[in-house]
Amino acid sequence: MIDWKTLAVILGIIVSIVTPIIKLTSTISKLTTIVDNLQKSVSDITVKNTESHKRIWDKEEEQDKVIGDHEIRIRMTETAIGLTPKHEVV
Repeated sequence: MIDWKTLAVILGIIVSIVTPIIKLTSTISKLTTIVDNLQKSVSDITVKNTESHKRIWDKEEEQDKVIGDHEIRIRMTETAIGLTPKHEVV
């Protein structure tokens, strides 16, 4: 039969091996949850960033049209009063 000292050593070895494994498993589970949340956050930020860039470019295109119309009005006014521009605007 196994004496108490041998049993205590075997149990000590088992506990010393199993305890870090349990802690490691718990830590891996927490990290997995954190990474999943991080991926979702990055995905949300990417969507919002894309929408924001679209709004910026739409506004830029709108301003290009306004500036183009303004240039036409200036040229028409200069032509009407007989002024010639010193440089050509493209």
